[in-house]
Amino acid sequence: MRKLVNALLTPLVAFALIITSFIAPTASLAQSYRSLDAYPAICRSVMTEQRMHGTAMYRGADNPAQLAEVIQASLDDDETGMTRVRAKPGDQAFARPIDWFCTLKAVDSRAANLNSVADLPAYMRTLVAANPPQGRVWSACITQAGVLLHCMLRHYEPNEKVWVNPQTAVGVMQGNCANTIEGPEVPNVCYVFEHNYYQQRDVRWFERGNTTYALVSTHMSLTEQQMRRVYADDCYFVEDETGRYKPRPDCPFLFCPPGSTWPNLALARAVGLPASPPDTTIHYWLANGRGRLSVPLWAARILAQDNGEVIPCVYTVDYFVSVAGFERWRAFARFDRARGPQIRPTLRAGRYSEVFQGRVSY
Repeated sequence: MRKLVNALLTPLVAFALIITSFIAPTASLAQSYRSLDAYPAICRSVMTEQRMHGTAMYRGADNPAQLAEVIQASLDDDETGMTRVRAKPGDQAFARPIDWFCTLKAVDSRAANLNSVADLPAYMRTLVAANPPQGRVWSACITQAGVLLHCMLRHYEPNEKVWVNPQTAVGVMQGNCANTIEGPEVPNVCYVFEHNYYQQRDVRWFERGNTTYALVSTHMSLTEQQMRRVYADDCYFVEDETGRYKPRPDCPFLFCPPGSTWPNLALARAVGLPASPPDTTIHYWLANGRGRLSVPLWAARILAQDNGEVIPCVYTVDYFVSVAGFERWRAFARFDRARGPQIRPTLRAGRYSEVFQGRVSY
């Protein structure tokens, strides 16, 4: 057992427009962290959430009208927008019209004149150049896996302009590289789920030295790609009285094979759980059963959607299920369930309002 536990551890008006755009919710980071399922169907095959090195979208266009001309020529050859645009002499091109359409649709969702890739040239011609605000911004790039909206964090270059949609007051593109702007850099904000199993009956304790540990498996409705971003975030950690660490994404324990805390289909339905666990699961220890799981706020916003949820299960001593009709089924976990509508009102506070205590048994 000791070995097992050791495994843990321009002009003024335009300038005013761009300042407004970086305050507007449509330019916020929260929007871009939607699941790809939230985007138009045509965009799901061209966009990616996989973080990797990427290139600028287009270099050499002095203004939006010049880029619109390049995009229009590309659409004349391929109306689907799935072909990389041809660079003018001396320019560099890496993006397709569809890449701009999908990312611009995400960050400038109130634009009434951008409903299909065919609208892109006309939309571009309405943009105006303005002096950028101070600070760094997140922008899109082109990767081997597709166009990535949350890609580059960079300062504007000297004399670089930002291209603004004057109808929505959103700064949408960087002038020197034609990258779509996701939004300004924001402080890394964490969201916390508290646990306290210390007083709970039948928790299974694992000893190490003079300290006992509870083992928790938490199921979250995040995709594997989203979880890879969570693992790399400074806001991802578990903290208890022994310190702070990042749980491993796999299961390092001999007694927790995938799905081991989840009941069979019939019992899951009887106790109001989904038929199967949410998409991703992490496993971690808590000294004396007390501590907290922290995730980045953007991930909490996904969990706060109507279909989002977090289901932590604490390992217990084996017991017979008490649900009528399942008395011969044995279980070794108790659980809590935090659903999206319950999480949503607590986002501003940065923590879930209730403490997970393994209240529910089968």
